[in-house]
Amino acid sequence: MPVIVAVGVLDTGKTFPVAFSFCPGENDASYTFFWESLKLHLPGIAAPAVILSDQQPPINPSTTKYFPSTGHQICEWHAVEAMETRFRDMGHTTTEIKGEKDRAGSLIIEGPHHLA
Repeated sequence: MPVIVAVGVLDTGKTFPVAFSFCPGENDASYTFFWESLKLHLPGIAAPAVILSDQQPPINPSTTKYFPSTGHQICEWHAVEAMETRFRDMGHTTTEIKGEKDRAGSLIIEGPHHLA
């Protein structure tokens, strides 16, 4: 059973839980219920600056509807896992995939400026 989690971030960079919901599926109805519940039970709370997700298609339409100015980013872990699956489907070896994952990880951590 999927779970949707909302967290806040302190100025120290630490996260804290705001709300969570177990849902029957990752679909528009589940996300709609979650966003409506947040607005109902936390009135006056600012819209999130960014929503981090695992690339599930229903999150974008529901996010735009309830938080039109909120940014959307893909979770780093899910992005790397998707790359690994794609490389494997293309016939790359485990060693090649590990090399690409390491390279992608350094790009995420250090940024692309070190490649110049």
